[in-house]
Amino acid sequence: MPDRSSVLLKTVSEFLWNFNQASLESRLNSRHREMYVPCSSFNSEDELFDLIHLICKLTVICKEEDSIEMVRNNIFFFADLIDKVWDERSRRGVRLMFQKFSILHIRLFCLLLISPFAFVICDVAKANHNPDSEYRILETYPEDRPNIAHVNVGGTITSRAPTALSYFDYGEHGQFTPQEIIGLVPEIDNIAAIQVFNEEPIAQTDMPLAAATVMQAVADPEIDGVVVTSGTWALEELAYFLHLTVDTEKPVVVVGSQRPPNTYSSDAASNYFNAVRLAADPQSASMGVLVLLNEEINSAREVTKGAIYRLQTFESREFGPLGSTDPDRISFYRAPMRRHTYRSEFDVTGYTSLGELPRVDIIYGCRGCDDALVRAAVEAGSQGIIVAAMGDGWLPEIEDALREAAEAGVVVVRSSRAGENRVMPWHRYEGLFVSGDNLLPQKARILLMLALLETNDVSEIQRMFNEY
Repeated sequence: MPDRSSVLLKTVSEFLWNFNQASLESRLNSRHREMYVPCSSFNSEDELFDLIHLICKLTVICKEEDSIEMVRNNIFFFADLIDKVWDERSRRGVRLMFQKFSILHIRLFCLLLISPFAFVICDVAKANHNPDSEYRILETYPEDRPNIAHVNVGGTITSRAPTALSYFDYGEHGQFTPQEIIGLVPEIDNIAAIQVFNEEPIAQTDMPLAAATVMQAVADPEIDGVVVTSGTWALEELAYFLHLTVDTEKPVVVVGSQRPPNTYSSDAASNYFNAVRLAADPQSASMGVLVLLNEEINSAREVTKGAIYRLQTFESREFGPLGSTDPDRISFYRAPMRRHTYRSEFDVTGYTSLGELPRVDIIYGCRGCDDALVRAAVEAGSQGIIVAAMGDGWLPEIEDALREAAEAGVVVVRSSRAGENRVMPWHRYEGLFVSGDNLLPQKARILLMLALLETNDVSEIQRMFNEY
């Protein structure tokens, strides 16, 4: 075999041996015999890289602790098979010799390549040969790397899917540990040192506890930023809660994924990697809590989930993202203007869950609805009601019941189900109802719960909605 291929094989082998971290589960592609090499002959290292990249797609990735030892023990088989592939090029050209070798040969080849990072072997090996690559795997890490705290709030980004095609209903099949999530992208070690602050996920309903954990992290002078992994269903509410309660100028980034890490085309690894980049970037300081998915940076106050399954789900509808995590750098184009984090007046010290805060219910407005839900909320002990009303917060069918609730001391906030623009103060409701500005109903609920810890005065709560 030519010398250049020996160098390549040695590089790949060393990479497999050195990175013996936890791995993901995948399955062998049953259609492997129909795959082709994307080049007509193997006349260069790049073409051989293409071959190995193709083989990696067939790799079974497992969690066995001795998987790297298995690779080491079978390294000569790997070299022999590469020799056969190399020699075959002159006779069969573009078709890979899956027909020449038995299924057993193919599976042995896949077992040989078992590694936590089999899917990125080629890219990393290329990067290692390029001294200018930003994400080259380094033998020693920079001493001045930022220290980033990892706070685990669970969700899809930590969920273990039963199969590589399980894009829904995967919540009862276990979770990946924080170390496994960090290990998705070994290049993270080049840009930051990650410190895990909680192994077991915090429930999303325990937002005050999540805030306390983030506060614990930022209180450490060695910590430069925080990444919070979270499920996407209520990610925007968690992020806004942290935005209002975490007293820090350090970067805090909430990240999730739409697909579990061990599914095809998962966004978990790229989202987590970019979240670490964002938290480690000095530009992110004093920006409040940021949300990072799909390479877009959004403010916790403005972002919302717009699709159930699509990767481009999180958006700031009216104003757009703050910036993006481009491959070459972090790019910001605007900054949040409302009060947040280190400028916030809210303190949830001593609280653990949302259930300990004042009860606030959301009533969805529609044509023909009656006041049954309003009266039920009052009877259940609501201290506040958010009305997701039609248009500019108009409440015709339930206005009388809401007036009665307000006169009884329940704080009523007019918001809109439309999703964009401010709900403006109407003269007929002045001093009676609070105008929710442009906050979505679920965000208005978070702000009202915190406001009620301080006061139930309508004019004072209106000030808070105007400022936050």
